[in-house]
Amino acid sequence: MIEYWQGFEIDGSDTSYNLVVPEREKCIDLLRYYFKLKVIHKGKPVKIYRARGKGTGELVNQVFMPENMEDLWDIIRSYDLKFLELEYTYVAPNSLYPEVKRELIDMLMKQSGIKHTFVKPMFPERYYIVSYISVDFDSKPSPHHYEMACSESYYAVVSKNSPFLNVIFDCSLNGPYELMFYGLSKIKDAFPEFEIDMHLNEDLLCYYDVKWDELIKEGIPVESTDYVFTLERILSYPAVMLNQDDNKQIHLRRLPGGIKNFDPLKIYINEKSPADAGGWTKDEVNWYTALKGIMGKSTFSITEYVEKVQKLARAEIFSDADFENYTSFDFTIQIDKDSTQYCTIKYVRTSTDPEMIMLVPYKHRDRIMKLLNL
Repeated sequence: MIEYWQGFEIDGSDTSYNLVVPEREKCIDLLRYYFKLKVIHKGKPVKIYRARGKGTGELVNQVFMPENMEDLWDIIRSYDLKFLELEYTYVAPNSLYPEVKRELIDMLMKQSGIKHTFVKPMFPERYYIVSYISVDFDSKPSPHHYEMACSESYYAVVSKNSPFLNVIFDCSLNGPYELMFYGLSKIKDAFPEFEIDMHLNEDLLCYYDVKWDELIKEGIPVESTDYVFTLERILSYPAVMLNQDDNKQIHLRRLPGGIKNFDPLKIYINEKSPADAGGWTKDEVNWYTALKGIMGKSTFSITEYVEKVQKLARAEIFSDADFENYTSFDFTIQIDKDSTQYCTIKYVRTSTDPEMIMLVPYKHRDRIMKLLNL
């Protein structure tokens, strides 16, 4: 049960969104609510990434699964924390429960005023779904800089000599902005006393020039009996450009960094807990070993790429979300002399062979399909 205090507020700056809370118990209520949302991956732990304060060194890298989150709340209550940063993982946007995905699409369309009738709405493939929440238990903004943490009306009722709690939600470049929007919107509804900004009334969602209406793409199924031929045809159009010097090499930028040089013989396996710094679990080693064995590198010819897609689709150790993300790559297309648009090619698993899908800006769906003869 969540009890409501007067005097909460949320304020946004760039891609870090600040929630000013008067006391630790309310901070726990807020975090408990957020981590129970369906956009948060319940199969991945919440980890203490950083901590400051007396006796807090032992806390770093401790992990908490949903069934033992009460241990985290006890830490917040009992330790002399000055600062705490938590690492957590979102569900991959295109792997959300259908009802959550539909709700999020409706929220984004309402927020951005989109009137488009989607044929196959999808979210962009993200480079990162890991994110961070920082809690500053000793926030003391100066009279000249308090607006970075809270509004003037809130600051006026807080003693200038006393700290207050400042909860900061961070989203990395190429992170899941739409899922953070969902989470903070839910907080706004659950805690009506919060004063919220987070760019809800602005054209841009974040500092990185991501617009609201770019958060939903149209997914175009690309039917083919020969994906090598189809890709060669698509990438041969003069209007299409990959991120390389030519269109004959496909670079999979969403593969984990360092996979080419990964050596399981040089990895320290922690038999007891993944919480200790430098330790790997056997599952993590097996996962990376399998990925390196199949992919080996991140740049491929078109023929090699299609072969890797087929092999990765059959490897059950990788989730559908991992498969879709790792097989995806971006390209640009010149739709007229003044406009270049970003598109993505990805694959989805089926009961037989993987199928290709092209993600395109919904405003230009018909134009792109005509240009690429789809």
